[in-house]
Amino acid sequence: VVTNENAFKQWQWLNPYSWQTFNVSVALSDDFMRQVKRESPRPWKLQWQGEDWPLWDYKAVLKNPLPNGDVIEDEISITVCAPDKEVALHEALNEIPFRNKESVGLTFENGPYHLTAYEWFEKICTNAWEDGCPGIFFIDKARAYHNGEYFNQLDATNPCAEQILPQWSVCCLSSIVLPEFVTEEGDIAWDDLKEAVSVLVRSLNWITVLNETGVEQIDYSTLNERRIGLGTIGMHELLIRVSARKGEDYLYSSAEGRAAAKKILKFIKYTAYESSIELAKEIGPFPAFDYDGFVESKFIQQLIKERPDLGEAMKEYGIANVTILTQAPTGTTGTATGYSSGCEPYFSMAYIRNSNVGSYMDGCPSFRTWLDDKGIDFADYDYSLRELRRRFKRVPKYFEEAQDISWEDHLAMQAVFAEQVDSSVSKTINLPSDATVEDIMDAYTTAYDLNIKSTAVYRDGSKAQILETLKNSQKSSKNRPQTVMTVQSPVRGEELPCDIHTLQVKGEKWKVLVGLLHDKPYETFCFPEEQIEIPASKTEGIMVRAAQGRYDLCIGKGDNKYVIKNIASLLLNDEHRMVTRLLSANLRHGTPLSAVVSQLSKCEGDITAFSKA
Repeated sequence: VVTNENAFKQWQWLNPYSWQTFNVSVALSDDFMRQVKRESPRPWKLQWQGEDWPLWDYKAVLKNPLPNGDVIEDEISITVCAPDKEVALHEALNEIPFRNKESVGLTFENGPYHLTAYEWFEKICTNAWEDGCPGIFFIDKARAYHNGEYFNQLDATNPCAEQILPQWSVCCLSSIVLPEFVTEEGDIAWDDLKEAVSVLVRSLNWITVLNETGVEQIDYSTLNERRIGLGTIGMHELLIRVSARKGEDYLYSSAEGRAAAKKILKFIKYTAYESSIELAKEIGPFPAFDYDGFVESKFIQQLIKERPDLGEAMKEYGIANVTILTQAPTGTTGTATGYSSGCEPYFSMAYIRNSNVGSYMDGCPSFRTWLDDKGIDFADYDYSLRELRRRFKRVPKYFEEAQDISWEDHLAMQAVFAEQVDSSVSKTINLPSDATVEDIMDAYTTAYDLNIKSTAVYRDGSKAQILETLKNSQKSSKNRPQTVMTVQSPVRGEELPCDIHTLQVKGEKWKVLVGLLHDKPYETFCFPEEQIEIPASKTEGIMVRAAQGRYDLCIGKGDNKYVIKNIASLLLNDEHRMVTRLLSANLRHGTPLSAVVSQLSKCEGDITAFSKA
């Protein structure tokens, strides 16, 4: 374990996006949390295979030579976790930036020593405050509520923490798209929902049983447990639809909203367990099933308390799956369906989604329908729900955004999901930019008190965002000009460096060239992949203006250099030429990208499909 903060920050600065799609969770025990809450002075000793790993402090002097021959000295502190001083010295040397050991002075400062549980917890929360990572999972709570703990102890969590698993275990997941079960009158189509749950339980079971990985331990565990994970997509959208169609307020942040969510989740829980028991009647229980061990789970104890008939049925027939329910983040599937992901509220009613296939406008479908019905152009309000509420006044209360919901209400909704799910819940608690480390410590300890197995926080601005609110990507209204401004484009040189992107839109691959002037987009060309021969490994080139209206693309250097002449001639048709010319004109005249995306997303037809590439 290395806590070299300086080296980490330098590495992060050099490569700021390396952790953008990678999550880490720290396992915290009940004993650890008890010591945190008491602020116990007792040292919390880190151990590996029964051996203590204390902390050791070193100081390093880095000598950085400059081109003029001068040398700048920079002093940094390094703290490492190691079983003895010899290993600690080795680890400290390995953590020196650039490992320039010949020009570095490394001195021992302090050690060995241990931190208290409270001090470790404070460090965890400080990291989460700075970077949104790590999340936490309470491993003893998870084990207490685990249906299969009697034969296969939980060991670790997947990155998003909806599946805390034993060694060699796997879980097959799927989700129900909840908004599709809201009727025109704002009721829930309970019969349809029951059928969907039953079908998915059976489908997930057979996918799990028939799947083979070729890894003996995994395949054995899969068949022994038949672990599945049925979850949901779009709870926030469901609450908004019910509110709009019933003329009532079921806010995500309200007790009424949580009660509605609990009723739906409890119905899914009962139906899922009924379906797995019915399946056990046909194919038998999962091989490791033992009723006495199974009912040691606090989740099963609560289920039987609510539905004694399910307990009797499990005692007689068993159950087909060790666990059945989960709540995954469903970021990708939520995007695909167009609804709020997992149990999360909408990040924003309208936002720019940045992904590896480009940026585009996204948001709440019910909100966009409401805007259309009222004849409101959201751009007139800077794409800001707060600004819309300030000026329009009659915006329904049930349109809420994640950053406007208190962390207490975020956790209250997560607790509703956690109570109805036998695995775990992936959830991020949104905090404003001015939130403190103490706020995060309070949020994590509250999650523990609410019997939540795992959670994470995101403080606004602490990490580059996948979702970027339109209101933050444009100028605020008070700084905007009062009339249309004429802007001259900067002069283009004969050559421009360009980035080469490969994207997929509606199943078709495209090559997109973006010419850069002083590292800012200046012009763009876009082709179906088969129209232009550029190897996938080539991501950069030079755009050369060979003549008026003619541009050549140069890729590579020296003997490996080749040129694709007159690339504009490769555009498929006049519509494509028109769109790329207009996009390039917008780019070089400084039109905000969010405004371009917003306008294109309102169009329909082939031009829009092309422009989204």
